[in-house]
Amino acid sequence: MTALRANCLILLVFVLLGEVARAGDATVLFWRLKALGIESETASRINAVLRSEIGRVPGVTLVKTPRVDSVVSKHADLAGCQGEAECLSQLGMLTGATLVVSGVLGTLGDVFSLDIRLVDVATNQEIRRVAQTWSGEEKYLIEVMRQVATRLLKPEAYNGQLEIKVAVEGVQVFIDGDPMGRTPLSGPLTLSPGRHALKLACAGFLDYEQFVDIPFNRTVPVLVELESSMLTGVVSARASEDWLGIGLKGGLVTNLDAFLGPQACLEAGVRLPFWGGRLGVILETGAYGSVEERSVTDPARGKIKVSADVLVWPVQLNVLMRLTPDYPFSPYLGAGGGFFLVWQTLDAEGLDEQGFRDAVFGFQAFGGLEYRLGPGVILLEGRYQHVRLPAPEKEGGMEGLLGGLGVLLGYRVML
Repeated sequence: MTALRANCLILLVFVLLGEVARAGDATVLFWRLKALGIESETASRINAVLRSEIGRVPGVTLVKTPRVDSVVSKHADLAGCQGEAECLSQLGMLTGATLVVSGVLGTLGDVFSLDIRLVDVATNQEIRRVAQTWSGEEKYLIEVMRQVATRLLKPEAYNGQLEIKVAVEGVQVFIDGDPMGRTPLSGPLTLSPGRHALKLACAGFLDYEQFVDIPFNRTVPVLVELESSMLTGVVSARASEDWLGIGLKGGLVTNLDAFLGPQACLEAGVRLPFWGGRLGVILETGAYGSVEERSVTDPARGKIKVSADVLVWPVQLNVLMRLTPDYPFSPYLGAGGGFFLVWQTLDAEGLDEQGFRDAVFGFQAFGGLEYRLGPGVILLEGRYQHVRLPAPEKEGGMEGLLGGLGVLLGYRVML
């Protein structure tokens, strides 16, 4: 009865040791591989390399050879163990191991094959098995054995990494059809060794697809240059990078009463650092003018002709919103307001020439289309300017709308 209790106590201790080992480090017994049709020298070399790589796996403590030899010398019946789970468990218990590694090594021509398994000493059960083949070249042996040891003892560490380098932000990354996030990624992607399908997708660019081979315990860099989906044009900058812009525009403006004149604008703007750079603030100035003739009624002389030369100098602050900043073609909308200085020179029939100056507040709304070309964008813009001169109380001069509809063509350099 005392012997039975002692055996039960020993078994309980080994079970508890097994649970502790599974929660932390593991003590591993490497039992020689069963060699089939392989020269003893070659088999010894493979056994030695595999044993060494098992000892390199993080969290693994390898039972030393003298300890194994001592146990086998005392238990001759275990010396001929051919990899059966029962005798492997007994060897593990006697050597203080919690896990035992053993397997079968074979060859066919110059190709080797290895069928190796991991046995839990406490439960006397196989918990993992790995099959591996490799060529007989010596340079591959260490790498193959390192992979086998990791797959068997720490499968969660059996991986490689893919580092994606692309200049464009906001690109959707897919691996084997699964979304992995958008660029810039926080770091390299961790993948299982082998071949994977990489796909990059971004609005305004052609999809990028290629197969990537990921080796074990290595990082593979992939440099990608996306191609614009447009047939012409060069995409030289992205919305997230183009924070500053300086532009020049020119065109025509009319006040809807046949008031037609040239307009030139100089602008400087900055993108706001949120919402993908869609919003921007633009400070705009410039000038536009016209020559207009009207018929007015004079109380003394009746209807007379008046010719007016008008020059308007606006200073405005606008808010601009780009609808699709990642496209080579990007429509935009905007609105703003500011002060308009107005100079008039009136030449009335039968009267001396007169000059007037006014300052009024006005506003505008506009929309257009940007096309990325070279270091900036070429743009076509339509706008409505509401600038009205009130009826003068003392000085005189012409009144009415001095803005209206305008069409502008220009170029904005992005910095």
